[in-house]
Amino acid sequence: VSSLTTLQRQDPYPLRVNPALEPATPSAIESHYPDPLCLVGDEIVAAHNIANMLCSAPRAFASGMHVDGFYAMLWHGDDQGLSVTRWFHIIDSVHLLILAVAAMSNAHSSALGYIPYLHFPKTRPSTQLNGSKIKLLDVLNAKGEPVDAASFVVDINRKRIAFLASKATGRRTICLPVKAVKRQDSLKSATVYSPGPIAMKMGFWNEHDIPEEENIRLVQARFRQFKPEACKFVVDLICSATASIAELNSPRAFLGQISGIELREFRALAMPEYQALEHIRSYEDSEKVLSDAFLGHHWMWEYGRILHGDVSHNNIMWHVLRDGTVIGVLVDLDMAQPRERIEAKVRREEANVRDMYSGVTKSLAIHGYSGTLPCVATEALAPNYAPPKDYRPDVESFFWLFVIHFICHNIHSRSHHTNRLKGLFQLDALTVGRTKAHFLLENDVEVLHSVYFREVNSAYRHSIDTLILPLRKLFRYSGEHFRRNDSDDRLQHAFKLPKGELLFAMCMNVLGRENDCDCSSCSTICAEAEYGSTSGSDSAGFEEVEETEEEYYGEEGDGDDTEDSSLYHAYPVKPEEDSSSDKLSFE
Repeated sequence: VSSLTTLQRQDPYPLRVNPALEPATPSAIESHYPDPLCLVGDEIVAAHNIANMLCSAPRAFASGMHVDGFYAMLWHGDDQGLSVTRWFHIIDSVHLLILAVAAMSNAHSSALGYIPYLHFPKTRPSTQLNGSKIKLLDVLNAKGEPVDAASFVVDINRKRIAFLASKATGRRTICLPVKAVKRQDSLKSATVYSPGPIAMKMGFWNEHDIPEEENIRLVQARFRQFKPEACKFVVDLICSATASIAELNSPRAFLGQISGIELREFRALAMPEYQALEHIRSYEDSEKVLSDAFLGHHWMWEYGRILHGDVSHNNIMWHVLRDGTVIGVLVDLDMAQPRERIEAKVRREEANVRDMYSGVTKSLAIHGYSGTLPCVATEALAPNYAPPKDYRPDVESFFWLFVIHFICHNIHSRSHHTNRLKGLFQLDALTVGRTKAHFLLENDVEVLHSVYFREVNSAYRHSIDTLILPLRKLFRYSGEHFRRNDSDDRLQHAFKLPKGELLFAMCMNVLGRENDCDCSSCSTICAEAEYGSTSGSDSAGFEEVEETEEEYYGEEGDGDDTEDSSLYHAYPVKPEEDSSSDKLSFE
């Protein structure tokens, strides 16, 4: 919280903000960092009220007045934090009180902080979202071409609800159900129109990050060029618009930036409306939707050359085609990164590790996890060393997505009962990592059934044995890496972890969709599987794994001390003459 000297305090009154944070002039705000500890008592309530206003509607900022006896202060909140004035005496400085009350009571919606693109209907109560119009200017269409405008009407009903996330200021996304309106003007300017239900996603993102809409356009363009059938598995775009804080007429443009706060810009994306994962209707549809999104994610990596980076139960949606086919869709690409950047970081890290083991002094970057914690890969939560972000952790994120959905989903109530997996939905990353490592390394299946599977919906019980348990074996290496405590070798072992493309092919085999992808990685795996089937093993070598489970995973136990086991060979090695092929061995 930063204190602005915009009003002079007339009488001595004990300020309840930290005096050290009070600049002599408004421009000094740049040298002070936010400090929530300076809020006490009613000030905390005022701050919560500001946050609630920001999170309950499409607002760029919110303002309020805090009165305590004969003293008052003004509050301003936006996506970069809170600002407060000094206390002023409401009798001795009654002109300031009149100005403040008049400003807040007579201001139009944009001056109250609502985004200027939003226009409330005159015939309805002020600030009622349903029926209000959204007029975007300086719009880019689906191909990135500039057009003049796009018009929408907010259409909220029992089946189409608004999503207003009550998160911390600056970390919220607002999704409004809308329908497009055909503009009728004499100028006949270029506009965007799309039939059918539309979701308008709005929020504030770091202006230095790659915009989500650019990622969507890039992926869809590459799909149309190299893999047209992949377009239906990844979110599409209708149009988008961007505005800076100054273009939104936010007071922050005049108050100045707070040091240490990232600069954000407003973005609005119009996309086809999809349905949430929890609204799925049957077990068959669940498996189809999840595997569709899994396939779309892989093709986005192979053909779109982008890593999604935030696989979670909130970022998989679905829709129904005209012929009744249910299609799973991967959405929310705001954390996606180019494949070239990902691979460059991995190569750089591997080179640094090799230098360290050869005696060269190197300092490795600290790789924190990114994404939605319940679905983050176990290896990324390791307390000793987490490898840099790569395709492989995203594949494991899909495994945890399967686990969460099949264990927590209730088809009848169409909701996820996350209390069935409390260990995955904790705020502490190490607690979540320990829970995941235990789930992956537990050797007694009966323990898994009694601890994790006892409340599974009857429609999903079959999937536990046919999908979850076979998939679990493929990610045992990640639990081992989390528990590995031998500091001398943990870096070296981190780069013997399996290839993500190989894991994907094996997962698709378990899902019964091994023939759905013909990319180079999957074609290689399928060719090796056909070769293996001539020696008595079908289904890409999985039965061979079942027959030699103890040898495959090492000795009984959680494997903390198993240095030279076949831990990092999750795919069976074929005959001696082929064992050196990097297509068969993760090393």
